[in-house]
Amino acid sequence: MATGEERRLVLARRMIAEIRDRLSLEPAFELWDGSTVPANAPIGALRLFIADEGVVASLLRAPRLTTIIRLYAEGRLGVAGGSLFDLAEARPRGKLGRMVKSLDRLLVARTALAFLARPSRPAGALPPVAPVAIDGHDLPSAFFETFLDETMSFSSAYYAAPDMTLDDAQTAKLDLVCRKLRLEPGERLLDIGCGWGALACHAARHYGVHVHGITRSEEQYLHAREAVARLELTDRVEIGLVDLAEIDGAYDKIASVGMFESVQFDAHPAYFRKVHGLLRDRGLYLHQAITRRAKLSERAFHRKRAEYQALVGHVFPTGDVDHVGHTLKELEVYGFEVHDVEALREHYAETAETWARRLMAAEERAIAAVDAPTYRIWVAYLVGIALGFERGSLGTFQTLASKRSRGISGLSRNRADIYRKEAGGKD
Repeated sequence: MATGEERRLVLARRMIAEIRDRLSLEPAFELWDGSTVPANAPIGALRLFIADEGVVASLLRAPRLTTIIRLYAEGRLGVAGGSLFDLAEARPRGKLGRMVKSLDRLLVARTALAFLARPSRPAGALPPVAPVAIDGHDLPSAFFETFLDETMSFSSAYYAAPDMTLDDAQTAKLDLVCRKLRLEPGERLLDIGCGWGALACHAARHYGVHVHGITRSEEQYLHAREAVARLELTDRVEIGLVDLAEIDGAYDKIASVGMFESVQFDAHPAYFRKVHGLLRDRGLYLHQAITRRAKLSERAFHRKRAEYQALVGHVFPTGDVDHVGHTLKELEVYGFEVHDVEALREHYAETAETWARRLMAAEERAIAAVDAPTYRIWVAYLVGIALGFERGSLGTFQTLASKRSRGISGLSRNRADIYRKEAGGKD
């Protein structure tokens, strides 16, 4: 007579076979006893593995993306024979909800009855992972070194040529920012959210400006100061562990590259007022940020999809992502004139995919720097945003604006001139 565990295995295999058939899924499944569905799955083929029967119980109790991410972070649900990119490529192409409704209801009911009485976690397991507690700014620099480029730029690169490496493309992005800001020797540049100091050092070295970089991350602050000292730029670059609200003075140019996503919507007015107040008359401000697509109403826009909340919210739980139309509106409302807007979505798709693949290739080093659950969550996050940019649900824009004043702005009327300015302030 079959034991309870054997009956649950039989039901699980039948349920998975039904799901694979209805959803036309290509990947095989590997269960906790080592068996596969289909039974003749080729060795090394792409497959989803389920480490224990508590995974099934968890998914039946809470069939949400957050549950899947937690189980993936714990190493109890995973991918073998390929990567998350391969799994995404093999996803069902039809309407998922419609296909799920076509499942054999009696089989679903019998499986649910068998597994819902089981605990969600095996006996002696470690406490569940809490992904929401992980914040990107709190992680050691050694972790980011496993997948970022040599400059430690944590924003979209700029692939000006198809054969560019990540290092080349990030340098191209830094130079593009400097050229759009039309940096001149001796000017004062404020780098808001300077990260590990890439832009600050590049601008000081190649454009002769004096840079004040600010960050709220102690890890980034210490790394950036070391970079400044190593490059002998202490006379031109100051790095501060400080919030933007605490800064005063006047700057010729201001850059915000990849930090605005950490500013919550209700803090936008204070942010733009502060930037406006720090910028000299007719000074230039460059704003680069991730965006989401606009909706018919702001209310609809603020209803975030589960995928967005599950991935972005678990890595940067305090942030918000705007849509570009609202950003441009706020720039105008708070005293700026917008001169140029460039979409970098496809650049970011390649950047994020490169990051994800580099991180997966450096799995052992990354886990040594943090821990296995954090590593897995970041793999899921980077793959998720790479796919978001590739599919168009996420975007990113680089916007150039000036502090509005009466009369002529002083910028060239030839848009191409923005891209021709050379290092050292020469046209």
